[in-house]
Amino acid sequence: MIASCDHPERPVIAFQDQGSSVLQQIAQEHDVNSHEIPVVRIGDIVLLWKQEDLLRIEVAGVAEENGGLSKTIRVRLLHRNTDNQSSQEEFAGIVRGPSDVEMQP
Repeated sequence: MIASCDHPERPVIAFQDQGSSVLQQIAQEHDVNSHEIPVVRIGDIVLLWKQEDLLRIEVAGVAEENGGLSKTIRVRLLHRNTDNQSSQEEFAGIVRGPSDVEMQP
């Protein structure tokens, strides 16, 4: 569902998610910048990934910011060290879709 925070008088739009192109089309139809529509929200579990020629890395993380398509957000990883203690690591990534963030170099 999409609701305009800047214009609460506008009706909320519900649609079945079929990828980021649908979000961009709806944003254009309703005169909303697609980068402003949050597809990732603070606290969401996201797939953080990096793709190179012969390698793809995927890890789960927690979004530290709201983000629309193509917006750079912070993602926090939580993993255990070899001495069984937790440590936090944070990365920047570009929102590519719902729960989908591409890791920045």
